[in-house]
Amino acid sequence: MPSKPKILVIDDDPRLAELTRLTLTKAMLYEAFSETRPRQALETARAIRPDLILLDVEMPGLSGGEVAKALASDPALRRTPILFVTSLLSRSETGSRRFRRGGQFYLPKLVEPTALIRAVEEMLAEPAHAE
Repeated sequence: MPSKPKILVIDDDPRLAELTRLTLTKAMLYEAFSETRPRQALETARAIRPDLILLDVEMPGLSGGEVAKALASDPALRRTPILFVTSLLSRSETGSRRFRRGGQFYLPKLVEPTALIRAVEEMLAEPAHAE
């Protein structure tokens, strides 16, 4: 049996991180993990080796952008796709689909489970990031 894609959810809000992880796990398509400490995110990602990272944009101490830079500087993780999840954008602005801005993909927070699964599937179907 082929292994399920591994998804790492990085969000400083433990409730949202767990809700997202459970949504992905209940779909029975993924192995989902969560990390609520931005400063531990790189270490957790190294241990898990995820196929996709869902990354909160606004976090205390270390922003999503700073976490993404650290991930991009790690040779083992730099090709791992990142889907930024943010409350800075609303579903009324973007719909419930992922969108691209400045070369990065974003998804508004509190997206419905079906839209989350669709966005994850789209991200996993994208060609691997170039070196």
